[in-house]
Amino acid sequence: MPEVLFLNGVSFAYAETDVLHEVSLAVRGGEITALTGHNGSGKSTLLEIIAGVLKPKCGTVSQHEDLALVLQRPSAPESLPLTAREVVAMGTWKRGARLSRAAARTAVDRALERVDMSQYANRPLADLSGGQRQRIFLAQGIVRQPGALLLDEPATGLDRMSSARTQKILREEAHRGAIVLCATHHDEAIEQADRTIRLEEGRVVG
Repeated sequence: MPEVLFLNGVSFAYAETDVLHEVSLAVRGGEITALTGHNGSGKSTLLEIIAGVLKPKCGTVSQHEDLALVLQRPSAPESLPLTAREVVAMGTWKRGARLSRAAARTAVDRALERVDMSQYANRPLADLSGGQRQRIFLAQGIVRQPGALLLDEPATGLDRMSSARTQKILREEAHRGAIVLCATHHDEAIEQADRTIRLEEGRVVG
């Protein structure tokens, strides 16, 4: 049976401003779920609540022990002394379950290959374009083959070929049984999703 991620009556506010209102939904493994809505509808906040980065004001979220969150990062500090490979390798870290050095190296190589960034492995992250960085952070998310993969606008900054490659990777992740929840406003990504959940002003409307 595919895993299911449940949210029940989740609300959230920044200071006195309500962002999410009693959100209840179920996201199943084995399929791609697109989370849609206008900017400011609460999509990114909802992903961070599911990932445990933010704590809801009320409501419950079923916790998933093997989860990866891929955020949109259009820029990187010039002073960040990390190569693309090192950023992807950070995705192999998991509390209580450490990969051997050889297994981690193999996993990183494979993830870089899947996003077509092997040739940039030793380049500083800050030297890469926004689209290239987005592909590196996707590689970081998939490197351990997590049970749940949450993505915030993964196609931002990508050309058509890279965007198609990203959709192929998400389909492969879903095919192996992972929960794939993708916040997006891209029509093509929405059309290719198995299911769509729409947020408007912090409420689920479809």
